[in-house]
Amino acid sequence: MNKFALMTAIAAMVLTGLATIAAAQDASTQPVPSPVPTEVAPAPTATPQTRPTSSAGMTKEELSYYADMIAQCKLTDEQMTKLQDTVAARREATADYWKENQPKVADLVTKKLAAQKANESKKADDLQNEINAIYDKTRQMHREYEIQIVAILTPQQRQAWEFAKLRKYISQRYSRIAFTEEQEAKVKEFCDDTAKELSQLADPTDRSRDGITDKAVQKINELLTPEQKKMLPRSLLSVGSAPATKPGDN
Repeated sequence: MNKFALMTAIAAMVLTGLATIAAAQDASTQPVPSPVPTEVAPAPTATPQTRPTSSAGMTKEELSYYADMIAQCKLTDEQMTKLQDTVAARREATADYWKENQPKVADLVTKKLAAQKANESKKADDLQNEINAIYDKTRQMHREYEIQIVAILTPQQRQAWEFAKLRKYISQRYSRIAFTEEQEAKVKEFCDDTAKELSQLADPTDRSRDGITDKAVQKINELLTPEQKKMLPRSLLSVGSAPATKPGDN
């Protein structure tokens, strides 16, 4: 699994000219990065001016993205308001950013392709770096808003949320196995400890999350009987492999 998993398209996708970028990506030997920050919540799918259609003040896509967190953490009215405001601010900031920068990216891609065609590799690399810098900014924006969102939760809610995500991940990873009661008790204990550790991270996009989750996976693998191990693909018996997104990737 990609350690830095990507989520759904952001507001850049709704702006005109994206076909030019897509074509350039296909043609380039060093593709333009996808305009998708890590773990980003879905952006409006119509236009950057799309307004929320739900009573919660978020788009249907945004509400779906955060539905599990809202349910698992039992957000208060005050927390819901903060969540709505933060998500709306991110949506608008992202749309404004791409309204300004999408034409720049399209122009840079065109120039890069021309440089590649002319065998001007240094110039093409420099242009790619400029493109990367624009996309890096969206990832940084996403990180800052995600930190604000998890800060809305109480420590208890944050731990409950991490536990719910981790159990979902473990269920997917070991879906072919029926744990014994003793194993299940141990798995819950491992998930409790891991969720507590994950909840201490202020940044939900922190890449150290993977290492913390991998420790729990290793402990669970050690619980398995030889017969249970035979039921899993060999790749899932190696730490770092996963059948689905890790907790936090959503």
